[in-house]
Order: sequence, then structure tokens, then C-alpha cells
Amino acid sequence: MKKPNNLRISFILEIFWLIIFIFASIKGLIETFKMGFEGSYVFFIISALALFLFLARRNLRRNTSENNS
Repeated sequence: MKKPNNLRISFILEIFWLIIFIFASIKGLIETFKMGFEGSYVFFIISALALFLFLARRNLRRNTSENNS
């Protein structure tokens, strides 16, 4: 069965935010070892924001797919 377009876009955005979270976390850890926390806290803020948006998107997609079933 073909997914509705809204669920597909929601899934793509969910994966996008997960990838941003992973890359920002890795970059934050690398920068922490290089320059200390003062130079890397921005990456941790970005990774926290990306994680929040990933979880919000995931919850939204699950609720939407349950309502459509």
C-alpha cells in the first residue's frame, strides 16, 4: 500500500533531523576535545534542538498514522 504524501514528507523530515542530531553531536565532541567547551557549546545546542525536533516529528507521524488506520 502506498503511503500518503504527508506521511512520506514527515518521515523524510524525521530522518533529516536525526542526521543533523548525529552530525552536530559528533562535531561538538570533536570541537570539545580541540578547543574546550567554550568553542563547542553551539554544536550541543544545535544537537539538542535537532533531537527535540526529531522526537516531535516522530510523535506527530505516529499519531497521524494511527488516526489514519
